[in-house]
Amino acid sequence: MIALLHRLRRDRRGATIVEFAIVAPVMLLLLMGLADVIYQGYVQSALTGAVQKAARDATIEGNGNVQNTDALDAKVQAMVRKIAPAATFSSTRKSYAYFGA
Repeated sequence: MIALLHRLRRDRRGATIVEFAIVAPVMLLLLMGLADVIYQGYVQSALTGAVQKAARDATIEGNGNVQNTDALDAKVQAMVRKIAPAATFSSTRKSYAYFGA
């Protein structure tokens, strides 16, 4: 019996699978976390781009009337729905005649 235990203790076959079983969950968790961070960055960038495009379009001369601003708001809301269908969205507009106090 003691000889069998000594032989099993020196046997290295199967050590790799045990090491992989220890490392794999941690590695997969890190990869999934990285994928989530990358996706959140993409969504933030896409939404920021949509809002900036609407702001640029709103500042073009002649786009200040109500019909055009409603159309611009609809475009931004469509972009939000495309990227994040379950998201809630609300916006407000402010116009300043001058930037001084």
